[in-house]
Amino acid sequence: NYILPQKAYDNKVKGNVMISFVVEKSGTLNDLVVESDKGFGTGEAAIEMLKKGEKWKPGIFNGIPVRTKYALPIRLGIERMKVDTNK
Repeated sequence: NYILPQKAYDNKVKGNVMISFVVEKSGTLNDLVVESDKGFGTGEAAIEMLKKGEKWKPGIFNGIPVRTKYALPIRLGIERMKVDTNK
């Protein structure tokens, strides 16, 4: 789970963080790069989240595991919808 840094929370950061990485044949992640972030440690927090996670399933080509590059967008600042219970 992504943990929003306190400074980002305090500054009401909104928008997308984009992380690219390679899933190796073994399922481990490599070449993690912050492609875009919103500052206040948001990109670094995304990298930490991915490093702490479990192994991924590798890409499959012709039935054989292959290295695969991914880009993961993480949306920040999404608020819960308020429901009008008076209707």
